[in-house]
Amino acid sequence: YGRGAQLAEHPTARLLCLDRAVARAPTLASARWLRFEDRVRRGDLEGAVADAQHLEAASVGPSARHGVCLRAGRRLAEGGYTDAARRFLEKALRYAPDDPAARAALGRLFASLGMKSRAVTLLQSALHADPALEGETDAGELLLDLARLLGDGLDDLPRAIGRLRQISARSPRAIEGRALEAEYCERLGDLTGASRAYARVREAVELGW
Repeated sequence: YGRGAQLAEHPTARLLCLDRAVARAPTLASARWLRFEDRVRRGDLEGAVADAQHLEAASVGPSARHGVCLRAGRRLAEGGYTDAARRFLEKALRYAPDDPAARAALGRLFASLGMKSRAVTLLQSALHADPALEGETDAGELLLDLARLLGDGLDDLPRAIGRLRQISARSPRAIEGRALEAEYCERLGDLTGASRAYARVREAVELGW
């Protein structure tokens, strides 16, 4: 039935297959996740939340429940259901308060809602949760998001520039980070700093990073 739902072209047929899959195997997480995804796409928020709550309750242990809430929260945020997403992401944090992924996801959600100071706090704590992450390639996107919040959201250009300079030269976001650093330096009137940042952009482009 799950495979049939994936192949079905008509929404009604797909929903029927998914309902039958869940009815036949109510404890099978993959079937319920399929229905959750379908409900999010169709705009059935109440049904999607019910499926996510069932998956959370059926999971064993805080780590598994954390994973369910984080996945559901991210997907609901992508679908534009910010209130529901926030509830699941906050639960994910309660299950694993030191998890940087949950902090980063919730921080980005708060940023999209205009809650900039709270977003900055969460993004910074996501970096600090694993000190080895700061400045590494994997942290590039997080540092870029944090810098934008500081620079454009809170008008704290010096702190934003400091964060941008932590982006590794080999990060996929390095060129974007150096260009933003140059822009912020120009806004501060630091033309020397801007020139250096643009030089690093040219260097990264030449090296194909």
